[in-house]
Amino acid sequence: MTATKMYNKKNSLYDLQKLVFLLVLLMLSSCNSNQKEGSNTIDKSNLHHVDFLEMKVFLPDNYKKSSFEAYTEIIKNETDLDTLTNYELQRLNNLKQMDEGHELFIHDGDYLNTITFQSSPYFEFDKSAVSFYVNQLETMNFVEPRSRGIEFDRLESKFLKYGNSKIIKVKYLQSFGDKKRYLTQYIITYKLKTFGITITNLDGDDHKVILSNFKS
Repeated sequence: MTATKMYNKKNSLYDLQKLVFLLVLLMLSSCNSNQKEGSNTIDKSNLHHVDFLEMKVFLPDNYKKSSFEAYTEIIKNETDLDTLTNYELQRLNNLKQMDEGHELFIHDGDYLNTITFQSSPYFEFDKSAVSFYVNQLETMNFVEPRSRGIEFDRLESKFLKYGNSKIIKVKYLQSFGDKKRYLTQYIITYKLKTFGITITNLDGDDHKVILSNFKS
């Protein structure tokens, strides 16, 4: 391997590690649910602009753009302030303090269902990056939550090529006592941009149809 390739690989892993840290801040808790298959259709009227991507994307029905400040207030008003909730509010506050671009969308009928886009420095990756990402996520970022009784059961970890996009997908079942929630994360490199999408919901729908926005 040439020095240039070694340098590029090292910097790509650094960028991926940075994105892992940002994405883990987006994990939120919720209530009981049952897993189901991801939806395959999308309402084309649900077009939203993602500022840092400089493009409009189609999202599933009934999602609307919000802010972390507004979302924090919703959680405070709608959720009992137990140990888990206070921990999640702390992580939301940490995310708000960062300068990285992000866009938050909340389901109009259930605030616990969210879709968040997170910007990242551009970097290339291949299938080998999946194991690196999972290792960083589970050995470095799950330690503190698990010390508080928050568990993550990995359901999927895979590399996808979708049209012109390269994608890392990981999916977890998050639990805290009898509270359960599904978490899906996509890391996408598309047209010289790299970004993350974090989906949290109660029914296990990973909204893979969102990827159709980045196929061509």
